[in-house]
Amino acid sequence: MSRIFEDLKSIKPVLTDNMSAIRLIIKKQKPVYNLTQALLHHDIKESEIKDFTENLLKDIKIGYRFEHEILISAIAMAMEDINSKFADEYLESLASIKMTEMRFVSRFAEECLKHRIHNYD
Repeated sequence: MSRIFEDLKSIKPVLTDNMSAIRLIIKKQKPVYNLTQALLHHDIKESEIKDFTENLLKDIKIGYRFEHEILISAIAMAMEDINSKFADEYLESLASIKMTEMRFVSRFAEECLKHRIHNYD
């Protein structure tokens, strides 16, 4: 597993319901910055993001809060600054999740989508 993904695990949960505040706190985390830079410089492939996320999603347990919500939200935060169809699809797919167990991830992805700038063809 990439060191960048390992570093994302150091991000701790934020105790507030204010998604704008949470977004700013997560955005300022060094591991999120490092992932954003790796994505911008193509040091991490889209397939690596997909595979990593799919592995995390295997841990969903019905009736329990999703244990990797901060980790996936950190990836979503990095995607906010990536101008690509992949990043759009990634954020939109997270935002469309209706599972109670992933309510935080869905709301966070919606917040990231609000702040995206689309500059690609």
